[in-house]
Amino acid sequence: MICKFCGNSIEDNSDFCFICGQKVENAEPAFQPAQSNDVFSQAAQAPVAAPAAAEAPVAAPVAPAAAPAFSPVPVEEPTGKKKKAKKQKDASKASKGLKFFTALFLALFLGLAAFMWSTTSIVFLVLIVVYALLDKKAYKKAKAAGYEEKAVAILNSTGIGACIGLALVCLKLFMVAYM
Repeated sequence: MICKFCGNSIEDNSDFCFICGQKVENAEPAFQPAQSNDVFSQAAQAPVAAPAAAEAPVAAPVAPAAAPAFSPVPVEEPTGKKKKAKKQKDASKASKGLKFFTALFLALFLGLAAFMWSTTSIVFLVLIVVYALLDKKAYKKAKAAGYEEKAVAILNSTGIGACIGLALVCLKLFMVAYM
């Protein structure tokens, strides 16, 4: 039997085509293979007369088996190695690196500004202001995107860095006053 959807030959009593998966009924197929104009198929379709006794018999060419017009299911070759899918980052959560470095840089800049009472401390104070502005921008971006948890994590890490930095400033003031 021929599948009326894809044109492939299937078993006569099949309910489904094993190639295209369509339900097959025992009706006349809607798919008709295209007529080819080559010599072999015309010779196979034409009736062959019996040869006369005086003439040498001529063998009729054999037509090749008709192949389906197309293959409906592409066959994928196995690649051997399977690639690991990368874990997708959750944009709504702050990474550990963001939390750590926000606190570290702010504490570092405040501590360096406290321990260097000179013109270089002004550089560190400017860095503190720039870093605070970048934190504010990151906070607003997270808040605008609706990532409340990420915005709170940015604020918390900024606060932790400021507390550590101010503790270093207090330590420096204590050392200046009592030593």
